[in-house]
Amino acid sequence: MALYKKSFHAKPNADDETKPNASCDNCHDTHSFNAPPASVAKDAPERAAWRLSISQRCGESCHTDQLEAYTESVDGKESSEKKNAKAATCSDCLWSDPTDLGGNRIFHELVRT
Repeated sequence: MALYKKSFHAKPNADDETKPNASCDNCHDTHSFNAPPASVAKDAPERAAWRLSISQRCGESCHTDQLEAYTESVDGKESSEKKNAKAATCSDCLWSDPTDLGGNRIFHELVRT
């Protein structure tokens, strides 16, 4: 939660400053955090399925232009067409707040394969 509070997504929305740019439930299930826990092996099928869903989840409602560009990229084709969970996904290169490489590096490490 501390990482979220520092992120771009937690900042007030330009159109309605009473709301954040994105809240947790915009990307994650309300009742359970849908990322596999750190105890799940990096080569486990559930982690692979989760990694393969990251770009779609980010792009389907918010980052549509970026999803289109990613889908056409080498990594996007590896991920979407070949179902290669080791292909780079959005969060491998981008953090929710790119100016805070220290704090968000923890999230980045969790997501990386």
